[in-house]
Amino acid sequence: MLAKDGNRKNKVFYLERTNSIPKLATGGDRSKEVHIQSISAVEQMDISRDIVLLMDDVTTTGNSLYACKEILMQHGASKVEMFALGKAI
Repeated sequence: MLAKDGNRKNKVFYLERTNSIPKLATGGDRSKEVHIQSISAVEQMDISRDIVLLMDDVTTTGNSLYACKEILMQHGASKVEMFALGKAI
């Protein structure tokens, strides 16, 4: 919906989890490194100089968001803003 006005590009499938990780809700490792090692960027899409809005449904530690932000910045994004709908406690 955010991309419908024509000034924004929908690149929702730019990041993908390429390696499975144990379910975090049942005690899986929540470290940023686990996410960095299991998430990849789809190289066919160009994000150089893009300002990216990174959204997640629920965050606990924020490490998955921070890992995705790091990956996006390494691939040329000029800025990454992060947003989660909820925070688990």
